[in-house]
Parts: sequence; structure tokens; C-alpha cells
Amino acid sequence: MAGISRWGVTDLQQNGPLLQVAIHPVKAIRDIFASEGTTYQPQTVSALVDTGASHSMVDRSIPQNLGISTVGETTLWSATHSDVPSQMFDVTFIILADFVKEVQCLESDFSGRPFMAIIGRDILAGCVLVYTGWTNTFTLSQ
Repeated sequence: MAGISRWGVTDLQQNGPLLQVAIHPVKAIRDIFASEGTTYQPQTVSALVDTGASHSMVDRSIPQNLGISTVGETTLWSATHSDVPSQMFDVTFIILADFVKEVQCLESDFSGRPFMAIIGRDILAGCVLVYTGWTNTFTLSQ
């Protein structure tokens, strides 16, 4: 099993397991952009690893910055909110250079948070996550 990362975080208990990800449009959209001569800027952001999230999510600004359109709408449910409408987008998450995953993610407003994306169980289903609180680290492997 290849290790993706072993991360020490300034305050793992306060901020949770955060890591840097690059977010791109999915390959089919990148191919269309290339054929049209359209450029985009990948979005490199901090992402929270969240085993409670069924879907990965990105801040509302990311799809706009990538120049991609919604592929649908759904309703979000969380521990604190219900019936919150959310747009869906097809994106590629790149975690370091080793792990590339295309997902249909949801959008939300992450203003004021230490992350701009959430890595949910749709990505984590192909990983092993070890949270080692006493050393203030976590390991994510695929």
C-alpha cells in the first residue's frame, strides 16, 4: 500500500487533519478546454479530511475559478443543518502527486475556515486513514 502522506499539523485537535490538494476540472472538461484553447488555473487549497462527509466538497469560489459549470443540484444534510441546497460539480482532486481521484463534489461556503475543501468518504473509500492524536499526526495511504 503506497503512503500518500504523514502530516504533522500545528494543532490537529483544533483544526483536524488538513492537507494540501490541487483541484482541477475532470479530464473530459480539460480535453474540451484544450481543444478550445481555454486555459484554467488549478486551485491549490487546504482540505479537511472528514470521515463524516459522504461527499467531497469545495468552496463556492473554486468551480467559478476553474471555469466549470454545475452538473446538478442536491440537498445537504449535516449535524447542524438540513435541507441546504448545493450545486454539484465534476472535479479532480490531486493529493500530492500520487493520488488522483475524479469525483462529483458539492459546493459550500467555507469562508473563515482553515480549509477550502473537504475530502469525504467518496475519496477516502480507496484509502487507509490513521489518526495518531498523541503524536499530532495522521497518515493517509492508498
